[in-house]
Amino acid sequence: MLRFTHKDYVNSGRYDRAQAIASPVLTLKPWQCDMKDAHAAGDFDPFMEMAVAHRQNIIVFGGPGSGKTTYGKSLIDLFPAHRRMVTIQEMLEDPLPFHPNHVHLFYGHVVGPKALVASSLRMKPDHLFLTELTGDEVWH
Repeated sequence: MLRFTHKDYVNSGRYDRAQAIASPVLTLKPWQCDMKDAHAAGDFDPFMEMAVAHRQNIIVFGGPGSGKTTYGKSLIDLFPAHRRMVTIQEMLEDPLPFHPNHVHLFYGHVVGPKALVASSLRMKPDHLFLTELTGDEVWH
């Protein structure tokens, strides 16, 4: 099975129209300046690596069939293998082959994603990955 890397996405030009809006008044930490510089240079592979390293929230959204899952897999592969991962999914979309310390939680008619978000926090994940969210669980 073909699995795209984040560098594949960068090299394919998917970031060519990426833009940022930032206030000049902000005081940034050195790593934030590095991220800003990487973005300005269009150097998105190190940009996303820094976002992962500094535990920044990453939101991927788009319409059906737009490549969210495939792109998300490329980002998940940037996360260190030793970190504890929890996924909340309707069906298994990413088995996390490079992350042995993971738990997959599945929602359906009986248990919804909002309940799984609450339950997952007791599992002390380093990272929580939510897929196909359509309700208020996004804000929980």
